[in-house]
Amino acid sequence: MGEKIVELRSVSKAFHGRKVLDGVDLVLEKGQTLVIIGCSGIGKSVTLKHIVGLMEPDEGQVLVFGRPMSGVSEREKNRLRLRMGMVFQSGALFDFLTVEENVAFALREKYALPEDEVRRRVKEALELVGLPDAGEKMPSELSGGMRKRVAVARALVYEPELMLYDEPTAGLDPIRAKAMDELVLKLKSQGKSAIVVTHDLHSAFKIGDRICMLHEGRFIIDGGPDEVRNSDDPVVKRFISAFYD
Repeated sequence: MGEKIVELRSVSKAFHGRKVLDGVDLVLEKGQTLVIIGCSGIGKSVTLKHIVGLMEPDEGQVLVFGRPMSGVSEREKNRLRLRMGMVFQSGALFDFLTVEENVAFALREKYALPEDEVRRRVKEALELVGLPDAGEKMPSELSGGMRKRVAVARALVYEPELMLYDEPTAGLDPIRAKAMDELVLKLKSQGKSAIVVTHDLHSAFKIGDRICMLHEGRFIIDGGPDEVRNSDDPVVKRFISAFYD
């Protein structure tokens, strides 16, 4: 087994008495892209929020880069978050800021980096996502796919080792969804580890080294795309069949 980047150990989380995560175990190794699939509201995004430290487990432990993310101070969480890039489903751009200002926002407001370093990072991130000339544009001038790429650029300015994507192709047409998949694969080729939450099986089978399906608080399958596609598990088969119907 390779170096463990993320590890969930018997993690449980309940809301209003309903267990969303029920003693789950999960490992992401360095350089892998792990895709989490499952029905809406099943706990996929909750899993990501535990990894980035936005939620604390009721039971169990979350480790990131071999260090605890749960049960530690916010200062320690922030140290670990500097090694991660999070892309939210909505993109979460500030409509009143330009693309350049959106991408640079946290670097300027939270980390007080020298301005020449901020500009370098922003320029490199926008080039990497294929938007080198978009810096002066406003979010309202961009397509949905371009806004998703700006959100990826904003995550990349931290120069993260781990990327976390929440429904990166949601709301995109097939052409823009394909472009987003290709961007995820491009970042993987540069050595970044990733966890992707999605209900888009076309995307999951294209980008995932491993695919896990979350159902009733547990991962019921964890395997490569072919293993999941050809699974005999009735829940997995039903989920895949419903997507392609």
